[in-house]
This record gives sequence, C-alpha cells and structure tokens, in this order.
Amino acid sequence: MWHIRFYVDVPGAEKRQRKSVLIGPAVGKEKLTKPEAIRKGAEIIAEMGVNTAQHLERAIAPTPVLTFGQRVEWCRKYHPAWTDSRPKTIRTMESALTKHILPRFGSLPLDSITETAVQEVRSGFETNDV
Repeated sequence: MWHIRFYVDVPGAEKRQRKSVLIGPAVGKEKLTKPEAIRKGAEIIAEMGVNTAQHLERAIAPTPVLTFGQRVEWCRKYHPAWTDSRPKTIRTMESALTKHILPRFGSLPLDSITETAVQEVRSGFETNDV
C-alpha cells in the first residue's frame, strides 16, 4: 500500500505530530504508479490544509489553546444534554467519556481532533471487539 507521511503543527505542542495517510494499493489490479501516488498524496495534503500559511500561523500563535477536556467541562455545566437529560442518559454519556474518549482526546487541542483521528480510535475498538 502507498502511504503519505508528513508532520502536522499542533497548536500548543512543542513538537510536530507525525501522520500517515493511506493512499492506495501499490500492487494488484487497481494499483497506483509511483507518480500517481505522489500526485494523490499531494492532493490529500492540500485538502487537509497542512501546507498553508494559515495552518502554521495557527500552530505558532500565542493564543491560549482550548483542549477537548476543557470543552467537555464547559458542556457538563451548560449544555442541555447534561442539564436537561435524564440521569440514566447522563450516566451513559459520562461512562463513555471517562472510559474511552477523555483518556485519548482529553489533553489534545480542540482543533487537532479530526474525523480521521476519531476514525482511527473507532477502528481500534472494532478490531479489539473480535
């Protein structure tokens, strides 16, 4: 399989985060040639906006970084899902948060939690369930 590997500037973090994204097959019926894989990898990076000046500015900006855990705390106090829900619903949400979600995402900046990151965690659940 072809992969594109790159580093992402994470707001509030001293080091860059290394990413690897699957591009396509290197062998087989629907294989990609090396130039096709490079082109597709460049398109993926452009779509993610990793190679833009705005991404770099956001990463080095001295503004305070809101973490996922801080946002959850705010939601616990003010969001109707916590303030207006039934106790059993709140217990279910709290259980999922404390057991699965906050250990993985709690300390991460809110901007760094992407659909890809959530899918990676979700795929880990699916493989462990077998």
